[in-house]
Order: sequence, then C-alpha cells, then structure tokens
Amino acid sequence: MMSKQRVFLNIGIIAVLCIITCIIIGRRLLFPCDSNWLFFGIWLFSYVSFPIVLFHLLKVNNIDESRWFWTIIALLFISIYSFHKESDIALKEIKRNGGVVKTAVVYERYSSIKSSESISIIYEADGRTITAIYNCSREIFENLIIGDTVLIVYSLRCPDWNLPYNYFPTPKEIQHAKQGRLYKNGKLFD
Repeated sequence: MMSKQRVFLNIGIIAVLCIITCIIIGRRLLFPCDSNWLFFGIWLFSYVSFPIVLFHLLKVNNIDESRWFWTIIALLFISIYSFHKESDIALKEIKRNGGVVKTAVVYERYSSIKSSESISIIYEADGRTITAIYNCSREIFENLIIGDTVLIVYSLRCPDWNLPYNYFPTPKEIQHAKQGRLYKNGKLFD
C-alpha cells in the first residue's frame, strides 16, 4: 500500500506531466508563429522536461527494468503526435478563420526511393520571406519545375501556417493572387 506522501507525489508529478504535454502538443495554439523567444524557451523547456519527469515518475513507482524503454517510447509518441497535431491545427485554422491566397515560387525539388516527392516553395507575407516544403504526388512532382508559380493559402493568424491551394494555376489566377486574395468558406474575395 502506498503512503499518503507517495500518493501526493504521484499526483503532483502526473499534473506536471499533463501540463508539459499540453504545452508540447498545443504549441501552435499557445505560441502562434513562435513570435517570442520566451515562448519558444517555455516550449523547449517542456520538451526537455517531459522525459525527465516521466522517468522520475516511473522511478518513484519502482519500475526498474523498463523505465528507459517507456520513457523513450512516450517521447517518440508525443513527438510524432504533436507534429501531426500541429499540421491539423494549421488546416483547421485556415478552414475556420480563412486565409490569404498568394503566389509562391518553387525553388527546389526532392525525390528519392526511400521518401515521397517534395517541393520547396518561397513566398512573401507581412514583409517577410517564408519558405515551406510540401510532399506531393509523383504526378504533381513530375509536372512542376524549379521556377514554377503555385498558389498557396496562409493563415490570417500566422503567415507561417500555409497549405497548397493550386499547383497549376492559370496566368489569370496568378495575376489575381500576386497581391493576395482573401479566402473564406471556400471562396475567394478581392
């Protein structure tokens, strides 16, 4: 039977772990665009603290042999999940609040046997030059060359959150999107 002191210690450690996990997973909601080094420091501190706190929780509860294994598995899981959750947050943000459709230029292409095809794009938003990498199908990859113009949509909240809008726009669409067009509820506005 556990003593009251150990129960309170476990509850405290679990509460800290939950807070750390929320900071890691909800980074895009809590700190959009990594606008402040302090916020980035808090996220980084949380990411480094997670395995340490989890390891300590397992140690307090006398889990000896598999302590390292479960700490590494949990860190891998939280890393993969938070990466996918960040992409999902950006997609939902653009669908819910709209975005700006703008032209972007393909400046690099990458393909290998082990990975899917990807393109790197560059665009201007809010006076900054922003780059992004998109994984795309082989058909799209083969039809795009370096220097091609594509259309992307980026979030009103954070220009770094972007999604491909049209890989093969017409010259008229490119002309209309040069200065940016508002995208809301699936429609474009000038």
